[in-house]
Amino acid sequence: MTATLKAILQVDKDHRVQCQQPGCAHGVYRAIHVIEEDGKLSVLGSTCFKKRFGRDDALGKPTYGSGTGQMLSSEERQMLIDNTAALIEQLEKQQREQREIAQVKLATLHAAFQKKYAPAPRPVVKENADLLGVPWIWAKSMPSIAYFQMKDGTAWVRVQHQEGFHMLMPWPWFDGWDEVFPSCVGSPAHEIGGIKVQPTELVHAVTYLRVRSNSMQVGIWREIFGAQKHRHGA
Repeated sequence: MTATLKAILQVDKDHRVQCQQPGCAHGVYRAIHVIEEDGKLSVLGSTCFKKRFGRDDALGKPTYGSGTGQMLSSEERQMLIDNTAALIEQLEKQQREQREIAQVKLATLHAAFQKKYAPAPRPVVKENADLLGVPWIWAKSMPSIAYFQMKDGTAWVRVQHQEGFHMLMPWPWFDGWDEVFPSCVGSPAHEIGGIKVQPTELVHAVTYLRVRSNSMQVGIWREIFGAQKHRHGA
């Protein structure tokens, strides 16, 4: 004969349920043990459980619940009496849903941690880029760019994206680039590797950079960088 402890439950003291140990007619309300023996479910009080199996922990931890005695609602108590198997199925469903919720929360926390602490990706640059254009594969063909050398020692290139918005790209790239500017300038676009600036906010963003820069140059890539290699962005 094999036995499994399915759950340990509780009900309100004034609404005890009857222990189903042969010869026992006591009402129990705390540590109600639901066991399955050879496919049959039965309800035992803690005293009868220990007498029957020898120890409190003879069958290990319950399949469902924490083992501290889940409190049942009045509807669940009646289900325990009328259809114990249906109650066990419900407990199984609850545990599965709780596990799924916990997994979603864990995944959300992991994603938030990665976003906050994982190193930001380097921008994708073209190999052997034509110096008449810019090195980024997403950039608008042969745009006018602006190069800012900032007072804090960083440098940035303002360049237009093919989709119409503008990007402030760190040049050279450095760790922490996504924490330099306040949100009023633009928002970090980690998939690109720079600060995304909407056309309506461009004037404000450029003004912000000009006030905080030592110099600003506007022109095409070759005019500003001459024969420099593209090593700065790689």
